[in-house]
Amino acid sequence: MIPRSPISLFTDVNLFAEVVDHPMFMFGQGGIGVRYNFQTPDG
Repeated sequence: MIPRSPISLFTDVNLFAEVVDHPMFMFGQGGIGVRYNFQTPDG
């Protein structure tokens, strides 16, 4: 079991479509990251 931690790991994947230069040309972009979650005083 993973203990509670203020640090979380996330992934992000996007698909973009051009409108002006090359209409409907699609390309993807993705990445991973780490986020620090600030705790509220009540929680």
